[in-house]
Amino acid sequence: MEKGMPSAMHDSSFRTYPPRCHPGTRETLRKHIVGWGEGDGCDGRMFWVLGPPAVGKSAIAQTVAEEFEERRSCLGASFFFSRSNQLDDPDRVIPTLAAQLATKHPQYKYILTQRLADNPLILEKNRRTQFRELIIEPFHTIMIHHPSQPPLLIILDGLDECKDKQAQCEFIELISTHVRQVNKFPLRWLICSRPEWYLKSMLSDVDFHVICKRQELEIENRQAEEDVRRLLVAGFDKIRKRYKDRLPIDWPPEVCLQRIASVASGHFDSLATSRTTIRQAGSTLACHFSVVMVPPV
Repeated sequence: MEKGMPSAMHDSSFRTYPPRCHPGTRETLRKHIVGWGEGDGCDGRMFWVLGPPAVGKSAIAQTVAEEFEERRSCLGASFFFSRSNQLDDPDRVIPTLAAQLATKHPQYKYILTQRLADNPLILEKNRRTQFRELIIEPFHTIMIHHPSQPPLLIILDGLDECKDKQAQCEFIELISTHVRQVNKFPLRWLICSRPEWYLKSMLSDVDFHVICKRQELEIENRQAEEDVRRLLVAGFDKIRKRYKDRLPIDWPPEVCLQRIASVASGHFDSLATSRTTIRQAGSTLACHFSVVMVPPV
């Protein structure tokens, strides 16, 4: 972990309030990812979720990570990039993943420990060498002796926030090349990122249609609007309960709720990461509403 970045893991104390999917939102995609991650790998071992800012990619990744963590340690490892929090060093990614995998898989831990004892300089090698010697080869050895291995999910969220564009493409190339060349392997790779042109250009490769499942999230679509509406309804319901002595049972009016949901246009992160602001605004709105609507005694 001296070479890793534990603060980028999904359950790090550094990420005290990570974005999560509100109950009832993004259910179709989440179920699809869970089914794929727990499958036999016949439909691909790489899943790429792309979307513009604020559509909820990190919330999906965080929720899936927590769901897999609860499913008998089916989560192998995670790395959540964040440029604003300085979690963007590409050289820290593979050691961080390896350290997490070692806590989940005893056989892998034994092989990894032996490799590092025999050659500590592995951690000074380039990313391509580390990927091969710390991730791929140990599991290849395990597969030779124990071919029936349960799947382990590895999540790379916010790949576009890695500070090196070439490194972003390198991670995609390393993962996709291995998935294409090896038919059976326990690792599943979930990647979430913005659709940057240099990343999308890699998707134009014909091989990607075979090795990689992909889902592009759109801002303006019916399901996104419905999910945002659920989030808003739940938030306003809490405000109404808090100020039940001031607000009527049908607050806010349906026309206002619909207008806010329409303006949000599927921007989950803008709502989810601003809950304090929403609560404060809602409280002010509730107080204002009571002043306007309740006649003076």
